[in-house]
Amino acid sequence: MIPSDDIAGIIELWHDAFGDEPEFVEDYMHRFATPDNYIFERDERHKPLAMVHFPIFRSQSGLSVAYLYALAVAAGHRGNGVAVKVVNRLFGCCGADVVVTIPFPHSLQPWYASRFGFALASKPVSVLANLDFDLGSGIPSDDVFMVKVLRADRYRQACISQYGIAPECNDDELYQKFPISL
Repeated sequence: MIPSDDIAGIIELWHDAFGDEPEFVEDYMHRFATPDNYIFERDERHKPLAMVHFPIFRSQSGLSVAYLYALAVAAGHRGNGVAVKVVNRLFGCCGADVVVTIPFPHSLQPWYASRFGFALASKPVSVLANLDFDLGSGIPSDDVFMVKVLRADRYRQACISQYGIAPECNDDELYQKFPISL
């Protein structure tokens, strides 16, 4: 169970960052949030400072895929490296083979690429198709996925399994040439 202080802080920070109503956030929390798949930071006054959520999914080829979702930093703390800190914590604790995200607005794509090594997906990723909940931007045609491979050995094996060939490219090019169906 997620502590009620965290839920209240998540709802407040989420609304401030994205404008979503509490009902949407509560629905998301009910469906996807567990104590193991979110990182929540408070400032020295115990006010919400930053958060990131990362529900874990399985790809068709058996990869563990963390979906980086709702990364937000309180307005007065942006630009101080807090988002980088929580995303790096996500990489260290999620246990996933791959992390995917939909940066929105699209102007965030270079930030995800330069700070964390995310690459643009070569085609749409359909991780959301069977969820009956839109984890994207709300506009499916705008949902451009980016991918960060955390465990290249597992990813390479999934490519071999799914396509019957061993990709001859570096780790950064894996997804662009051999997209894994999620």
